[in-house]
Amino acid sequence: MNASIALAMLAAMLLGGCTTQNIKADAPLAADEGILVTDIHCGVGVKWFEFHAPGHSTKGYLGSMKQAATVHCPVFGGADQAVRTIRLKQGRYLVGKVGHETELSFEDGQAVSFSVEAGKLTYIGGLRVQSTPHPTDARTYYVDLRVIDDEARVKTQLQRDYPALLDRLPWQKRLAQDAPRSGQVPAALSP
Repeated sequence: MNASIALAMLAAMLLGGCTTQNIKADAPLAADEGILVTDIHCGVGVKWFEFHAPGHSTKGYLGSMKQAATVHCPVFGGADQAVRTIRLKQGRYLVGKVGHETELSFEDGQAVSFSVEAGKLTYIGGLRVQSTPHPTDARTYYVDLRVIDDEARVKTQLQRDYPALLDRLPWQKRLAQDAPRSGQVPAALSP
């Protein structure tokens, strides 16, 4: 195998699940695609999320290769928020990983889940991740992932920044569902 083919294969493997953070308003959608709308709020040290289709393990490097999208925090690793518009195929998805100094994987049944409908802007609510250091182990953090309904603010921001999206596609609100766990995911992340 020559070097250029090997390099192309490596790039395809590494970038297979990558996505842009916001879709262009005039980008075409396939018949089975919709646009996820969320706002991301990342606690200190939280760097990214991965969205996965259910039925696949989210753990480790191989789990990351099966992701549907990676969403980076607005200020890489900082405490900030931003609206995201992401093209996804119609279907159900999980917040399968949260990245910190390391990563924390959530499997189906433990993860926040949401659905995207083809041909629509689907608002799933805001994803809020807070991280708190362990009181006695500086290398371990507890993570709390919540879904917050901030539809009015998000719609106002989209109207200001991406008015053509709202003009082009119907809006629907389908808030993400918390995992069956009293609203928190306390989980340790350590390097």
